[in-house]
Amino acid sequence: MFFGGGLIPYYYLIKDLGLYNTLAVMIIPGAIDTYNMLLIRNYFQNLPISLEESAKIDGANDIIILWKIFLPLATPMLATIGLFFAIGHWNQWYNAMLFIDSQSLKPLQLVLRELVVTNTTNFGPNPVGRPTFTEGLKMASIFFTIIPVMCIYPFIQRFFVKGLVVGAIKG
Repeated sequence: MFFGGGLIPYYYLIKDLGLYNTLAVMIIPGAIDTYNMLLIRNYFQNLPISLEESAKIDGANDIIILWKIFLPLATPMLATIGLFFAIGHWNQWYNAMLFIDSQSLKPLQLVLRELVVTNTTNFGPNPVGRPTFTEGLKMASIFFTIIPVMCIYPFIQRFFVKGLVVGAIKG
């Protein structure tokens, strides 16, 4: 859907589907994004039809054409969509705030949000009795939540460069 029905119907839908206070509420509602689906559709529509026609002349069926011709051409686009999807789900905290009550099911981003917004730390009692440097704990927490994305990006970066080089060749 291009437009949502609003927060209250969405809340009742999640509750009626039995997703309330489960980890599935973080995965299932955002499994397919309309924007990403439109990007993929437009990319495949802009591929030349002559590629498919020449493969059919050579005796390839539709599955072979998809796997051997179109998907290798689409790896930069699929890497981009995959990165959008992964970072979007990694940074997602809103659904957890609305639909997860259990402290043990809360994702890292929601805990980080609560840490930054409430300006308190719930890391347990301070054994030494000295005051805790809350700003330092906030910044360290933010840094550690960035590390997985920083580790994944160099492996995906080659697809972006490849896509730019392929798109620059004309003729």
